[in-house]
Parts: sequence; C-alpha cells; structure tokens
Amino acid sequence: MCCRNLAKSKSKVEGRYSKEWPTVVVFRGTHNHALSSAAALKYRDLGIETKEQLCQLFRQGHSASSALHCLKTDLLIKHGDKYYEYATDGHYVSSLSIACKLFSKEFQGEYGSTSGPDMLASVESILASYNQSPDCNTKFGRFDDKYYVSICTPLMSCAHKLLQQASE
Repeated sequence: MCCRNLAKSKSKVEGRYSKEWPTVVVFRGTHNHALSSAAALKYRDLGIETKEQLCQLFRQGHSASSALHCLKTDLLIKHGDKYYEYATDGHYVSSLSIACKLFSKEFQGEYGSTSGPDMLASVESILASYNQSPDCNTKFGRFDDKYYVSICTPLMSCAHKLLQQASE
C-alpha cells in the first residue's frame, strides 16, 4: 500500500479527488517481506500448549533458558526433519525474553521478588520453610556488603551423622 497527499490535484477529471480528503491510496498487492520465509512466524503469540509446557518445566526447577532448551529438544524429537519449521514459529517456541517474562508473571507470588529489597525477605521466607523439614538446615547471613546462604540437605545431614570426618 502506498499513500500520498495531494494538496493540489493536476487531474483532468473534475471531482476525481475530494478536497476534504486529498489523499490517494494505491494497493499494489505485494508484500514487504518474503512469503516463503518462516521468519515472519516468529512474531506470533505463544500458544496455550507451549505456555503450559513452559510453566510445567518451571515448576520442575528449570530456568527460562533451560526450559526453552527442553522445549526445543522435545520439538526436535517430535517433528524430526520439520523441526526448523516449528522452531522459528513464535507459537511453538518463544524468545528468551518472553520466557523470562512468563516465569516472572507466573511465579512472582510463589517465589517473591527476584530483585530489589523484597528479594532478601523472599529468600529468608523460603529458607524458613525449608528449615521446617526434618534434617534440613539453612543459614542466611551477611558479611560486610556480601550476602551468603548455606544449605545442609538431608543427604548431607545423613553424611554428617554417619561419617565422623564429614561432621568436623
């Protein structure tokens, strides 16, 4: 589509152009991108099944990056030679920034803030709930301007009990 403004018409046909709307629109019927390229598909919205699969991977402990890697691996196994047709389509595979935003949106309430002053309170509450489990022990503290987290898992607790050298 091409538009141009006609302030003064040189048309020989009187009344061809409206003086109130002095614009001509010409439809050329062509595209400004390749039609045979899959690159245009990367801007599609993320599909519902893909969102659910990403959320499931997040719940299993994956980061946005590793969840995308798992998603791409599943597509490769499922579609084989046609993998690249699906991998470039935003409906099936999102960009990393979209996956990060989805993670933040879905798990903000569950995990708390991932930055800023609220993050320290979130870490302390998560560690406090972890300490409720038997044989789990955590320590959160600050040394100068650096923070640290120390976690003793049930496996480590068992090793401390059974191996004298480990408990020293």
